[in-house]
Amino acid sequence: MPRTLLLALLLTGVSLAQPLTPEDFVKLNSISEGAVSPDGKTMIYTVTSETPSEPHFDRAGQGSQNKLYLFEQPGNDRVLLENAMQPSWSPDGKALALLDTDIHEARLKVWWKENDHWSILRHASIGAGGGQGYCWLNNQRILAATATPGKEKADVNILDSQTVKPQPRQVLVEWNPDTGSTREWAKGVFTSFQPSADGQRVAALRWSEVTFPSSVRSGPPAQLVILDGSEKVVTVDPVQNPKPESLRWSADGSQLVARDEFGHWWQIRAESGVAEALPNEVIDCCWVGNSLALRSDAWRVEGKPLMPASARFFGGGKQVIALSDGHSYRIETGKDPVVAGDLPAGDGYIVERSQFPLVIRQGDKRTLVFAPGNVRTVPTTAGTYFAGNGDAVWLTNPEHTRITGTDGQAGPSVVMPNSADRLVSLPADNGQTDWLLLPAADKPGPYPTVVWLEPGRVYNSEIQPKEALLSNQSGGLNARLLSAQGYAVYFPSLTSAKGEPASNLDKNLQAGLRRLAAQGNIDMQRLAVMGQGYGGYATLLAATQSHPFKAAVALSAFGDLSSDYARLSPATRLGAAQDALPFVHRQSHDYEKGTMGMGQPPWQDPQLYVRNSPYYQAGRVQTPVLLITGSQDGHLAQSEQFFAALYRQGKPARLVRYQGEDARIDQADHVVDQWRQILGWLERYMGEQTTSSR
Repeated sequence: MPRTLLLALLLTGVSLAQPLTPEDFVKLNSISEGAVSPDGKTMIYTVTSETPSEPHFDRAGQGSQNKLYLFEQPGNDRVLLENAMQPSWSPDGKALALLDTDIHEARLKVWWKENDHWSILRHASIGAGGGQGYCWLNNQRILAATATPGKEKADVNILDSQTVKPQPRQVLVEWNPDTGSTREWAKGVFTSFQPSADGQRVAALRWSEVTFPSSVRSGPPAQLVILDGSEKVVTVDPVQNPKPESLRWSADGSQLVARDEFGHWWQIRAESGVAEALPNEVIDCCWVGNSLALRSDAWRVEGKPLMPASARFFGGGKQVIALSDGHSYRIETGKDPVVAGDLPAGDGYIVERSQFPLVIRQGDKRTLVFAPGNVRTVPTTAGTYFAGNGDAVWLTNPEHTRITGTDGQAGPSVVMPNSADRLVSLPADNGQTDWLLLPAADKPGPYPTVVWLEPGRVYNSEIQPKEALLSNQSGGLNARLLSAQGYAVYFPSLTSAKGEPASNLDKNLQAGLRRLAAQGNIDMQRLAVMGQGYGGYATLLAATQSHPFKAAVALSAFGDLSSDYARLSPATRLGAAQDALPFVHRQSHDYEKGTMGMGQPPWQDPQLYVRNSPYYQAGRVQTPVLLITGSQDGHLAQSEQFFAALYRQGKPARLVRYQGEDARIDQADHVVDQWRQILGWLERYMGEQTTSSR
């Protein structure tokens, strides 16, 4: 039977369930980057091993982790095209571009089909900027970020605050696959390309590159820019760190919208870059022709939330497509969106854009093929994850249980880990939402609970914690591995604790714990706290406060803000000045005006940084602390420093370092061991584990 699987949208009962273990978790391969040809006859998608078997320093690139498959409907076997990523069809569907990752540096390649046979049209002589991206402008033109030719990095790196003038690391190049000719658009580091419909303009993110002497030594990591192939580069200054998935063009290419890092939407004039803030209550928007449709609450079908509006329009540009329970719905746009029911049957395929769950519809038949792993998922959306050997499928929605092969025969067995887990929303302050992941209903409460911290992340009825979804495999962190062992996992909405992070976070956390206690099924005497990165910082803060936590797990944590302000990451420390200095810009901006919002550097107010640093409050720690880090983690020294402080006092602490890993642990055997460490620590200090691993 072909290994390509289709997930039929049949709602049936669920009878098969088993706990999810770390050993299960590292076998998962995610399916993403789905792209259906414009004629609807051919699909391309990427299968990625999220937990590789080799450490970071042994991997030349990501080629061994990304395999690009192609199959043509109906019922053909899937074909492994090559090790590659980021597939994209030309507008006419006659050519397929991708990034070839068989070599150390990703390179752009174009395939085309002739006489029912796929072959390479041209392998670009330009590197794709380490996989920074590209886009089709039209059927003959591709815009790609390519690395600047130059010498290899020297063994001696010099940073000079006055005289360093690094050359641009990348060049934005227009490439013609038919002729191989190239034309330079701009110099600089650009990512997240979004072309206008006519291909005349491209919105992109430009990343900081430092040129000294300069009076500006701190700035946001990314700026929104608009390019048109001329020397003119329009910078959109008001939009700070825009979200790439939010960039959307009007039909005539004269305007676009974008959402900034704080969740605010902006309407932008392409010619001038002038940006106008949309009302604060707008949570999503899309273009209908040249008119902007705004959405301030979730569109719903029979009370069930829909996926965000797609930019693919039907019916003369008067409608947009949304999803609920795997069904496609036509939405009439306007001030008061009205659900018009299912789409009428058609002769061709109708698909959502690749960042949303991909639905193919032919006539009256709808089939959900897969859901990319990085989508913002609502409770009614299904996702599929395949075991590496192809003999099992994990589903995020237990209602979707029937698996069939492309030949119509019965598919492989279905494994439903935690199919009975319950993800419950809890009302929070200011219209926000907390989320509580509970074990299966047959496991009686009250439940020992892990409080999962991520300051700056605010949830609502549509935005769920990604760590609670099986689709999240980043860094091997997934809360389902806790609920499988009988723990509840609480995700409080925590606004950015700017200015005085310690006191503000403590205040927000205290309020969240009061909401948690009101649930009645939580054992408030058996609480633990856990977080990664900024959440690791919050975890160390919580351990210094009076909260009744029995255990703390801090991953890639930092506890001394002054030293973290000035640090370099291992990658930038070993790189050239053009790598290191932009990192300094971003780090200082984050502390002064970004996530931390301290308002000033540490030398202007040392005590501000001291009183907000858990390291200087280590004498107050009464909670056993497990610190997890990697040898390439930029916070390695911070974890070692905090461990040393607790060791010096004879307080219970453990430091676990994984060779070759950075801030997130992703090597398969390391992920398994990481979870053994976490679960063992919780069992040791929270009491008997409620469910044994199989």
